[in-house]
Amino acid sequence: MHADPNFEAPVDDDYRQAYEPFLETLERAVEQFPGPVLLLHGDKHEFIVDQPTVRRTTGRVLENFTRLEVMDAPDVWWVEVTLDTAAVEPFSSTPRWVPGWMIC
Repeated sequence: MHADPNFEAPVDDDYRQAYEPFLETLERAVEQFPGPVLLLHGDKHEFIVDQPTVRRTTGRVLENFTRLEVMDAPDVWWVEVTLDTAAVEPFSSTPRWVPGWMIC
């Protein structure tokens, strides 16, 4: 997805309010899903890999949920994501920089 739903903001934050129906649905789905879940997004364009979702009904971090935020302008990057289903941390990611001379 593109937008950052502002995982870190309090639930009553004005910006986050627009994403609350999505975030509540995401929390329930991740909690019920037995496998790992990876959400990729842009928007702030910082490279972030974390587990930002705390189930509001239990206060428990959803450890099977990983967020990866990708970079963007003024630098151009891409991210290589690897999935290893046998690993404890199934997702690994490596940011890759694209030199300016390669951009048309």
